[in-house]
Amino acid sequence: MMAPLFVKYRDRDGQRYVYDIRSAEILRVGLVVYEVLDDYHVLTQSEIIVKYNSFSEKELSHVLEQLDDLQSKNVLSDHAPALTYTPERIICGKESEPILDFLNHRRRLLTLEVTHRCNLACEYCCYGKHYSRNRHDSQNTMPLDTAKKAVRQFIAHRPKDIYISFYGGEPLLEFDLIKEVVFFSEALARDDGKDVKFSMTTNGTLLTDEIIHFLVEHRFSVVVSLDGGKETHDRYRIFKSKGPRGERHGSYDVVVKNMKRFVELYPDYGGRGLTVTLTATSDIDEVDNVVGQWKAHFPVATVNTVLDVRPNSKAANDERRGVGCSLFPPCDDSFCGRRFDVEGDNGSSGDRSRPAIRPEGECTAGPEFDRWSNEVRQRYRASRHDYCVKIGQAADKDEAASTANASVVHRNNALASLRDLHSRTLQGRGSKSFPAAVRLACLPGATRTYCSTSGTFFACERTECGKPFIVGNVENDVNPDEAYRLAEILRLHCDCGNCILNRLCAFCPAQLRESTDQPGMVDSSEVRRVCNEMSSTADFAARLKEYSEVMVANPRVLDWLDPGAPSPDDDWLNGVRIRPKTPNKIELSVEELADWA
Repeated sequence: MMAPLFVKYRDRDGQRYVYDIRSAEILRVGLVVYEVLDDYHVLTQSEIIVKYNSFSEKELSHVLEQLDDLQSKNVLSDHAPALTYTPERIICGKESEPILDFLNHRRRLLTLEVTHRCNLACEYCCYGKHYSRNRHDSQNTMPLDTAKKAVRQFIAHRPKDIYISFYGGEPLLEFDLIKEVVFFSEALARDDGKDVKFSMTTNGTLLTDEIIHFLVEHRFSVVVSLDGGKETHDRYRIFKSKGPRGERHGSYDVVVKNMKRFVELYPDYGGRGLTVTLTATSDIDEVDNVVGQWKAHFPVATVNTVLDVRPNSKAANDERRGVGCSLFPPCDDSFCGRRFDVEGDNGSSGDRSRPAIRPEGECTAGPEFDRWSNEVRQRYRASRHDYCVKIGQAADKDEAASTANASVVHRNNALASLRDLHSRTLQGRGSKSFPAAVRLACLPGATRTYCSTSGTFFACERTECGKPFIVGNVENDVNPDEAYRLAEILRLHCDCGNCILNRLCAFCPAQLRESTDQPGMVDSSEVRRVCNEMSSTADFAARLKEYSEVMVANPRVLDWLDPGAPSPDDDWLNGVRIRPKTPNKIELSVEELADWA
């Protein structure tokens, strides 16, 4: 027999909880249930009575009766059967539709990689020297004809709200090309009776008056990269060109000068934002202060984190480990891709299958931006905890919103984690025939259509690294069979029905890697490894603990922060939260920003 699927954890006050994976229900339980649950359905009742002889036989019998009753109500159910869902079901849920129809009618964003060139040499750039398996800086530039073909195909498959993003390198190095594409796209959309909006992430060094006027006139969402104050920004974001004495110089002064000019020319323009890359040497308070200083004119702020630089060895030849993993201490995993033992406040240790913290206090053997010292890690943990405490102490909706937005770093990580757990049953309660509400983060080629400089289509910019991730080209459009093949990877290699994250995980195609043993094929062992790391019980228990402590302090606070919240009478504890899926506006990523118009 097999034990039910659950995660046990305790909060800072010693309260005991069980998260039931199949029903997504959180139960507050007593000591006997908490102890016995590990052996429920593993040992017989007689064996349990012998093993847990510190409790009376009457107590144990009563607890087992309670657990049987819960199972009769589809709580604490046994393991799910083998996963048999089709990619359509994984992507679309119960309202499934053929992949071809999805590609023909539900494309969302076209990203044009207009150039590989960049005028900066950011040390942590994912296209730099530390990441050998990504494409590197080159002179490649997208031909205008290639861009037009990609735009024409995309508009034909997008019924309304056309979003086109420009990507590099530094896209403004190809400003003339961008202008031609914008004029072409607007004319084509107008003839089709559609509206088109544009977006771009830029390092901000090339924002002349002419460019600024053009971006505003054509309603661009413009995201400027600014990593903090001058010292922090200039530490890594340096120009390729050298000074008269051969010295390297940072880009902060130029970027800030151009940002101020943008504001001077268009003080009320709403389509501006900032993106910050948080490194191991970043000061979180400084980042939040800088973002706060610009918030009035650059209201949308997002946080990127560097990819883990793994040791250069055959066994570890994938530097992009950890991308998309769950976000929790010690360093939010996406920051450096490594996990460490979590020592609970109640004295219980975390998952010891993870590598221990290095004695020298360094997180990886990578470069400076990649190493998180114990001191910085502890500061981050304390800062995150304080942020969550303040969220729980909010007295009303306004105070909750103000507190939530006080830190762009924690809003992007801690608050996102809380919200994921709060809305964990958006996809509905499971059943014996369909026990897990698994899904992909996107459908390759539809959610994003990423067109490289050569006219090859990939799922997104993070998958431009090998033949297995090609889903089409500008000559023949997105190939439904290739999109289906990538979507099929999840079903073939992951036991989602029996995963602790089956209510929360959205598997990202960017986590897939090309096999070194079978070039052109996806590395199936890497898929399983990523899944195993994402579903770390210790990490997930820490997230649950954080969520429970906030909800105990204020059961309504996350509903206040969610415009589609249910009635405040709904109980987060000992009950399943089932809500209709009522998204506001599409949540757009850095390249897309927000539909500000």
